[in-house]
Amino acid sequence: MEGEALRKLVEEVVKERFQDIQIDHVDVEGDVDQDGDAVLRIRIVFDADISEMKAEKMSGLPRHLRSALARIGEIRFPITSYISKNDYEEEAA
Repeated sequence: MEGEALRKLVEEVVKERFQDIQIDHVDVEGDVDQDGDAVLRIRIVFDADISEMKAEKMSGLPRHLRSALARIGEIRFPITSYISKNDYEEEAA
């Protein structure tokens, strides 16, 4: 699974885990880490104050993503990052 289908799967897991937070969108990009291993860079854009994000949900997300990804045969490790919608829009400008 690649492209939009992969992004939708990841976004579904993210939104399920963060039901109390408005998730604007999720970016998913294949990459290679510093050790040469294939990874998925997952950027979560949220429309809320960072203080509303629960640390235990943020830190546990890769485990939930790995389970969903394994079901479709995706072996790349998910590396997550978070950015507010405001910061994302400023960065894009």
